[in-house]
Amino acid sequence: MVLISIIVPVYNAGKYLKECIESLINQTYKDIEIICINDGSTDNSLNILEKYAQKDNRIKIYSQENKGEAETRNLGLKLAKGKYIMALDADDRCSLDTIETSLKIAEKKQLDIVINFLNVRLNLDKRMPSEISYTTVWQLFYKKKLLENNPDITYNKNLQMGPDAVFTHKLLGLTSKTEINKESKYFYRRHNLQISKIIENQPDKLLDNIRIWFEDLCDFYTKRDWWKSHNDHFINYLCEQPFTSYLRANWNNEQKKELFNLIHNTVKKYNLKIHFTYSNNRVNLFKKFMACNTYKEFELYRFISYWYFKYVDLKKIYFSKTNVL
Repeated sequence: MVLISIIVPVYNAGKYLKECIESLINQTYKDIEIICINDGSTDNSLNILEKYAQKDNRIKIYSQENKGEAETRNLGLKLAKGKYIMALDADDRCSLDTIETSLKIAEKKQLDIVINFLNVRLNLDKRMPSEISYTTVWQLFYKKKLLENNPDITYNKNLQMGPDAVFTHKLLGLTSKTEINKESKYFYRRHNLQISKIIENQPDKLLDNIRIWFEDLCDFYTKRDWWKSHNDHFINYLCEQPFTSYLRANWNNEQKKELFNLIHNTVKKYNLKIHFTYSNNRVNLFKKFMACNTYKEFELYRFISYWYFKYVDLKKIYFSKTNVL
């Protein structure tokens, strides 16, 4: 049978850890190793892992002082012995046939990557795999050989937020042998202790992370001479990651200006073309963003658009009530 490695970073996840481990040890596909890396937890996480490891020798526990998400995931990659690698966050769980269905698709069609767990926000069910520029790391089921052949692809330890987005963006750019597994399900838990949620409310830290995203990816693309061959891949990433952050975070005007210029200057510097093979509201808004000369021009457009659609909605409500009367 084919050995599958599942990497589970664990940091103070005791409240949810049992559900996570249960979803793995009860997988319908049994030839797996579950690599649990205790990243300096101060709760009962380690005790829970040790109790499960006593009952199931597929569970392998490694403990370290707290080093953060990136270094913890990098250790997991070094330890993985399977032909395929998958990840699961310690506060989440997945459907019990996830590994079996992913492996079946990968082996039957000789794929390098299987994308699991349809993400509604990214409209993955409406897009071709080649149009997907990044995923969360727990959405990917991929050949270890991809990393063995590309040792420069690791998680950036300088990133507090988004190391998996940069990592998966690079990984997805390596191959076209990719397909979506529509049968798998991932049960994602939202809570206030998630790093991404904490940093999203701290625009200074978020902007620091975005600067590192650009520095890392621009260096990576330049070394591999990817700018022409992967134009669309990078543009998709700009739309889905830094532009989405521009729209969501609570920026001040100086921060908006910096991020606007960072995106625009990168596109100009590498002579990138704004081209999409799919369409949605965010894509259309991003095209408008790129057509503007300053962040103030774009903000004015957003302001006018907001009140225009607000007016249209109020008008519809008014006339619907008038017609009823």
